[in-house]
This record gives sequence, C-alpha cells and structure tokens, in this order.
Amino acid sequence: IKDLNVKSKIIKYNLGSTKPIQEVPQYNEFSEGLTVFGDKIYQLTYKSKKGFIYDSNIKLIKEFTYPSVMAEGWGMTNDGKNLIVSDGTKFIYFLNPDNPSQIVRSIAVASNTEGYDQINELEYHNGSIYANVWQKSIILKINPANGEVTGILDFSNIAKQNIMYPGILPIFYTYEYTSFMLTLHNSLVTLLDKMKTKLSK
Repeated sequence: IKDLNVKSKIIKYNLGSTKPIQEVPQYNEFSEGLTVFGDKIYQLTYKSKKGFIYDSNIKLIKEFTYPSVMAEGWGMTNDGKNLIVSDGTKFIYFLNPDNPSQIVRSIAVASNTEGYDQINELEYHNGSIYANVWQKSIILKINPANGEVTGILDFSNIAKQNIMYPGILPIFYTYEYTSFMLTLHNSLVTLLDKMKTKLSK
C-alpha cells in the first residue's frame, strides 16, 4: 500500500477480509513489488535503488541495493529459483535470492509483431510470467526463457470501471483459491475464476 506522499506500508489480510491482521509502516519509502520466496518476503522500492528482506513475521532482516542497470523498482515475483523483477522498461530481470544485487540473466519482452515497454506488475504461474503494461488494460503471458509474448488478455471493459486510473491493472495469484485476482486502483477487485483456464490456452 502506498500513496504519493511516500507513506508506504505492508498490510496483511485474510483473503476476502478488509480487517488488517498486521501493518508494518515503511517510513520515507515509496515501496513497490513484493514477493514471498521460501520463508522470506522480498520487496523493492520505487526510486531509492534498494530493497528489503523480511522474515515471515514481516520483521526486517536486511536491506539490499538492487542492480544499477535497473532504472527503478516496479514489479516482483519469483519462480522458486530466482527473484523476477521489472523496472518500468521492456526488460525483466532474474535476481539471485541469496544476493539480490546480482543479476542472473534478463529478457526483453516482445511478441512477433510488437515490443512492449513499461512492464509493470509481475506474477509467475505454471511456467509463465504474467505482466500488466503501465497505462494499458492488457495482461501479457510471457515465456520466461526468452521474453516472447505467448498470449494477451484484454480487460478494456473492466478497466472502464476504474475512472481514476484506467488501464492500471495489477494482478496477483492466490494459491489458496487457485485463481488470479485483478485489482483496480479505485479499490474495485474482480475475482477471475476462469482466468487460469484462459491464460493456459
């Protein structure tokens, strides 16, 4: 959770509830992508060129500097081996979870007809990376081996409901319900029960 006055915090909920279980303020930081990897929580900051590592109780373990080649900190997920992050460009980076300052490899996102810039929120599921594109109402299905876009989902009709920030569609996967969640920045949340089937085609 963050606002333009740089008042980020991590809030833990039970899925479906609006009552926080835990809140951890992050003073003077504009925080961005977050992923749970093993028993640790990793998080990027937007412009501070650093990230945080927490334990499962959201207690700060240490900070790290993310690689200088990354323009900013945007989205974050993982494939069980590496941290996968975006920086608002066409690139997706794979970082070493034991040393997140180290890039293992990177890919550039493109289809056979178009390149994609401003890759934003990331999720990894069943061998593919899913990403939304800043200011566009689409979600890309990406081959993590080479950055090839293998599928595109267009959510223009849903995005029209999001008057404040049309085209901004963060996503996350919930393993408990084996479903994706599509969120809009005016707090409208849509549970996409059939999204997994559509994305697997």
